[in-house]
Amino acid sequence: MAQYNPTILKLMLLMVLAVNARCDFNSKVYTKRSLPAWRTSHALGLGPTPSEVINAISVAKQASANVLIAQQHLQAAKENVLNQQRIATEKQTQAVILKQTSKAAVAHAAAHATAVEVHKTEAEAARLGHLARNAHQRANPAFFVANNNFSGTKIEPIGFGGG
Repeated sequence: MAQYNPTILKLMLLMVLAVNARCDFNSKVYTKRSLPAWRTSHALGLGPTPSEVINAISVAKQASANVLIAQQHLQAAKENVLNQQRIATEKQTQAVILKQTSKAAVAHAAAHATAVEVHKTEAEAARLGHLARNAHQRANPAFFVANNNFSGTKIEPIGFGGG
């Protein structure tokens, strides 16, 4: 009888036990999954039956489809978050622009009010100057007549020297 390595013998024994064991995926660990119960007790006891394989493939395809759907939902959620962030950024930008526009409008209104006030002050100063000239003219009419009225009849020759 040939001598075999004890490690190889242990591995071979483990493989034989695994092939002949009943693989029940409906145990407590997998209660929420719909994996098939592989029963290897068919005619030769060497693995799952063809119907069990077909059922396992079907379950795997459904699981794959569910993963794809979950990935699509995740992608849609990510896009929604990005869209909400974009909208928030746009609203914030609009608020900043509105604030700056409001400040500019207030500054413009203040400048306009100042210009109106300056115009009123200038008009008042002109009116007061006109009133002051009229009052001075009434107080000293001879001065204004002599200086402002140059009719030819009132000019007299000035003589120098003997004459």
